Amino acid sequence: MLWAGLLLLGSAAWAQPESQEPGGKRQFAGKLGPEATLNEAQEGELLAFIKANEPMMAEHLGRAKSEEPSMYHHKLAELWQMYKDPDVRQQFSKTMKANRASRELVEQYKKAEGADKAALKDKLTGAVGDQFDVDVAGKELQIKKMTTEIAKLKDKIGKRREQKDKYVAKRVEQMTSEGGDWEW
Repeated sequence: MLWAGLLLLGSAAWAQPESQEPGGKRQFAGKLGPEATLNEAQEGELLAFIKANEPMMAEHLGRAKSEEPSMYHHKLAELWQMYKDPDVRQQFSKTMKANRASRELVEQYKKAEGADKAALKDKLTGAVGDQFDVDVAGKELQIKKMTTEIAKLKDKIGKRREQKDKYVAKRVEQMTSEGGDWEW
């Protein structure tokens, strides 16, 4: 559950192949996307946000920074993609808050007895309902973002179709040009 917030990154995260080094250390291959390395200010801002919203994740990242630096930087790059988008950042905060409330109530429920247990179960039911609502809102946000991307892609395809003759002529020129300019 510690990395539950990373599930929000589904479409924004950069998947990278992972290899296993001798000794069990994980190595992440390749560049992690356009924001592969964060500067100190960005890293500090992101870590402050994570600490405020999910202290357990901040602790885990703190340990990873010294024990598994490649994993640490990979996760920061993923989280930065999320953090840059205000809507996703807000959804992350809501998700972490709802998850934390449920976790705390479960811990209280385990320690409680009698009437306290029944009252806590009612509170837990409400908290899990809130978690469900936050989860649905996250999926709705994903749909909204996907719909926007689909509209942009359809627009781009439409513009390319309108200019098909231009693109075909340019490509034929590139293919038949003898020693001419190489355009990439």
